[in-house]
Amino acid sequence: VPTPSARSLAAAATAERMRQAGIEATAVAAMEPALAAAEAWAAAERGMVVVCGSLFLAGAALQHYGAFPWRVPRTQDANEQLKV
Repeated sequence: VPTPSARSLAAAATAERMRQAGIEATAVAAMEPALAAAEAWAAAERGMVVVCGSLFLAGAALQHYGAFPWRVPRTQDANEQLKV
């Protein structure tokens, strides 16, 4: 999946390097179809979906699954408050 960073490697190039290392990989143009394909594979193979790599990619996956922004209410630590 492409990420919005000038430093990122193209998805197709990343998938090719994975295949060269003996890891099955497919480049996908967007997060939603990539996760849908991964979920289908995980269901068929009794596996799991792991998202790793860029923080852009991990953040998009967290948003896709509704895990970000955090829904857990928490108190703010006094050390986290900016005092000018």
